[in-house]
Amino acid sequence: MTAATEDSREIRLQARHAAARLELRSDAPDELTLLESSWKSTVLRATWEYPRRWGVVLKRCNPGSAEIEATVHAEVLPRLPVRAPRLLGLWREAALTTWLAFEDMGDEPPNLEDDRQRAMVSRWVGELHRASREVTDLPPLPDRGARYYLARVERARALLAERRATAVDRDDELRLTRALEVCDSLRSRWIEVEKAASRLPAAFVHADLAVENLRLVRSAGNVAVTAIDWEKAGIGTPFADLSNADPREYAGAADAPLDLVTSSAWVARLLRTLSHDWASKPISKLGRRRRRLERDLAAMP
Repeated sequence: MTAATEDSREIRLQARHAAARLELRSDAPDELTLLESSWKSTVLRATWEYPRRWGVVLKRCNPGSAEIEATVHAEVLPRLPVRAPRLLGLWREAALTTWLAFEDMGDEPPNLEDDRQRAMVSRWVGELHRASREVTDLPPLPDRGARYYLARVERARALLAERRATAVDRDDELRLTRALEVCDSLRSRWIEVEKAASRLPAAFVHADLAVENLRLVRSAGNVAVTAIDWEKAGIGTPFADLSNADPREYAGAADAPLDLVTSSAWVARLLRTLSHDWASKPISKLGRRRRRLERDLAAMP
């Protein structure tokens, strides 16, 4: 038996125990499918076959992320007129581990190369932002404005400098130096990023709307868009969610000036790149992120 098999088996045992503690049903799930396992979270699908097939997504993560996600699902999303998965339960297993149970949204992401599906996603994001601005008493949520992303630049720079100081290979040192230079360029022009990001009023944002966090939900011949993994959500610049949006469709749904959405598209692309923990990637993979940031910088007016 391999270590990977042992780990997978242990994860499923833990998830079976969590499903019981969450009291989702009186019987144990018939199947547990591992969907994701990383340093930040473990995600499984629990499936019951009888009396009708029913699936629930179980997520194990740290208490801080779980608290944000639970607040979003319990106190924010139900008040907004957009399709969103329901929170079905929360169990604090230990001081460093919390389990969440969500309505299963399936596995079908939208095809953003398809104009109709991209338009659906853009309208969904626009409705999310517009409606959130009309709710006056949202619970306290993390800041997702330009300063949040500047803090990510600062953390990335500190990590890159630390890695460069211990680099033993000359090529690695050069790669890390070039990545540090991009961070310095960003810091020197951050006032421009902050000014552009503030051109649209703050809204409730997902802040991690990569295609893998989007879903198409099909029911009774209808198709809707929704999003999963709300652990980075907060209040901040709408550009945090606009890297994949069609400007015209978004502007119409969000009641936002089309010229501002279009002229500041570079901000959305930049913030999307910064939302990743790119500085911790293997040195051999830093070049791709660095080049993306260089393109984002070159696109600034």
